[in-house]
Amino acid sequence: WIGHSLGFRKSILGLDQGFTERKLVGKGDHRIADLAVRRLKRAAREGRRFFGWVFFGSPHGPYQAHYRRAPARTAMQRYRQELRYMDEQAGRVLAALAKSGLAERTIVIYTGDHGEEFREHGGRRHKSTVYAESTHVPLLVRVPGLAGGPVHAVTSTLYLFPWLLLRGTDEMR
Repeated sequence: WIGHSLGFRKSILGLDQGFTERKLVGKGDHRIADLAVRRLKRAAREGRRFFGWVFFGSPHGPYQAHYRRAPARTAMQRYRQELRYMDEQAGRVLAALAKSGLAERTIVIYTGDHGEEFREHGGRRHKSTVYAESTHVPLLVRVPGLAGGPVHAVTSTLYLFPWLLLRGTDEMR
């Protein structure tokens, strides 16, 4: 488990169970991506099965400006920069997965823990409403050997692991 330490220092509600390694760093997605890339290289060398969780912190406030030529005056503009920055770091991890040769035998799940509110319905940041801006998060799943496509239905990350178990081969279990 490699990720940001924000909110995970005192209580992580059991999310740390089952990990042989845990590296939590301050808000710095480039550092999180560096650690994840190194761990993927090691996993490729070792040739063993693994379960990894990479948790980026950039889309969480306070929002930083990362790009000089992009608008950064408002919180929303800086939030958009944070999303772009985090996406670039996630891209580095995915590129390392492909380069290592692990991509064709690794399930990749990309999701968010929550959206952010910018007073669309009166709330700020997150956890103050259940409108789409807080609850609608990306969920992308890539399973080697399974055809993909969009799903236009209400779903939940709660269904993710049962869904995978129903579709996986014996080798995946």
